[in-house]
Amino acid sequence: MSPHTIRLDNIQRSIAVISDTHIFSDFGLVPREPVEDEHGAIRNPREALNDGQRIIQSYWYDQWLPTCDEFNVDTVIHLGDACQGINPKEGGRSTLSPDLDIQKEAAALCLEPLVKDRNLEMFNGTTYHEALNTRIHQDIANRLRGYAQRVQFHGKFANLSFDGTNKVANCAHAATSAMIYPAGVIDRELLFIKVAVAEGKIPRPDYFFRGHLHKYIHLDYEDIHGIQCPGWQAWYPLGDKVRLYGRTQPDIGGLILLIDKENRTILLHFLYEAPKIADCVKRA
Repeated sequence: MSPHTIRLDNIQRSIAVISDTHIFSDFGLVPREPVEDEHGAIRNPREALNDGQRIIQSYWYDQWLPTCDEFNVDTVIHLGDACQGINPKEGGRSTLSPDLDIQKEAAALCLEPLVKDRNLEMFNGTTYHEALNTRIHQDIANRLRGYAQRVQFHGKFANLSFDGTNKVANCAHAATSAMIYPAGVIDRELLFIKVAVAEGKIPRPDYFFRGHLHKYIHLDYEDIHGIQCPGWQAWYPLGDKVRLYGRTQPDIGGLILLIDKENRTILLHFLYEAPKIADCVKRA
């Protein structure tokens, strides 16, 4: 999709939506810049990257960031799981470093060029990728205050009203962990939202944004958009089982929500081919 196919001078708001960047995962996004730890020691993650990580890194820096510039993005929504975390069930494996301070610094380095001079709306991710003794996403948001025009940390949930429009987004990290029929789950959520709106219990949202599943799904109804967001992590086996291998193949990329001056919606998805890391073809 080229920005030349859309009249950007007729766009009121341009909002980038990302989720599940899983920075410092062995299968996820890593900054190009060296990362400094608390003792001032410099770690250069580029020296330890596998080929798949280099591909994801290239998607981020060479395609996604320029795309956001081309579409004049004014706001970034991050729906959580910014870092991989310490992987407690795997004893800290599958990360470049389980040190959360290093991971938060790496996440800030990746996000700085994306949020520079833009608004940032940051959300928590799953508990597994958080920590009890530190607030990962809130700390990342605070580190980015010197780069973003405005930063808001929302925790687990927020209804966001976009200035200059009549649109409201219902945002959180996860709606469900269902992997067989996730579109059906989103559809069910939208049904109950409509019931609650009709009963006067909640504000009426125009967009329902969720992450967590690393899948892109868009249910486009006349009165609401149900949107499951892609992530930035290649496939790898979770736990001690490999279940639904084909079904759990991820979508990698981000979304740009355009709202024009007549309050019409254009939702663009920018998806990139997932590299094979854990499931590459090997000679035998």
